[in-house]
Amino acid sequence: MKFDSSIPLSDKEKGRLIESIYNAYKNDVREFLLEYELETHNCVHFLRWDFTNTNIIRGFQSSHFQCLKAKRGPWRFVLIYDKESGFLYSLMREKRFLELQGRVNKDRVHYVDALASLNHDLDDSSNIERVFAQDLFDMDGAQWSGEVQTVLQELIMSIDGPIKYYGLITFSSEKDEITSVTAYIPTTDLGIAHQENWNEYITADFSNTYEESAFPIDSEDDDIQIGLRDGVVPQQEEDLVQPKTDEQKEDDEG
Repeated sequence: MKFDSSIPLSDKEKGRLIESIYNAYKNDVREFLLEYELETHNCVHFLRWDFTNTNIIRGFQSSHFQCLKAKRGPWRFVLIYDKESGFLYSLMREKRFLELQGRVNKDRVHYVDALASLNHDLDDSSNIERVFAQDLFDMDGAQWSGEVQTVLQELIMSIDGPIKYYGLITFSSEKDEITSVTAYIPTTDLGIAHQENWNEYITADFSNTYEESAFPIDSEDDDIQIGLRDGVVPQQEEDLVQPKTDEQKEDDEG
C-alpha cells in the first residue's frame, strides 16, 4: 500500500522537535562544559543525546503526546507517541540510518527493524531495488520475524493507544551545527515509503545560541562504539523497556 499523506505533525511541533536537537548541540553541552571546565571532552557525544532526549521529554509534556524512555543495551532513547494521530516516532543520526540500510548480513535485530515492522502494509516508493535474499540473514526468516516481534512488543508495551505508523526522524550535524533533518516512514526492510525534508525548520534564531564555539568539539565522536553483552537486561523502574542488546553500534541511534 502506498503512503499517500504527510506526516501528521504541525509546523510548531516539527520546530519544537528540531529545537530540542539544536539546543542540545549548540547550547546545553556548551553550558555544561563551561560549568565543569573538563580537561577532556570524551563525554560530548553522549551528552548531546542525553540533552536531546531530555529536551524532547520536557518539550512534549502534554496530553497530546506520550514520551517513553526506552533502552537497548546501555543505549537509552526516547519514543514519542502522538495520541491523536497514532504515529510513533524516534530519532537517529542520518549516517547511522544509512548504515542500517546498507547492511549486507543481518545477525541481530536493531530496534529500528522492530519499529519499522509497524509499517508492514506500506510499499517502498524510493524505486531502489533492495536485495534481501535469505542467505543474507544469519537467522532464518521465521527466527528473524520472531525476534522482531519480541523486540517490538518490549518497546511498545506501555504505549497508551493503538499505533498506526512509525516515523523515523534523522538529522546530520557538522561540529555543533545541525545541517539537515529528514523524516522517514520506513518499510519493514528499511526502504522508504515516504520522506519529508524538514530543513526549513532549522532556524538561526533559537534562543540562547552562541556565536562562536568555546570548545574544540570533535565531529568524529559519532564513530564511538560500545561493546554490548547479549541477553535481556533486567528491567528497572525508571525505564520503559530493556530488550536484548545489539552489538552493532546501538550507541549511535545515534
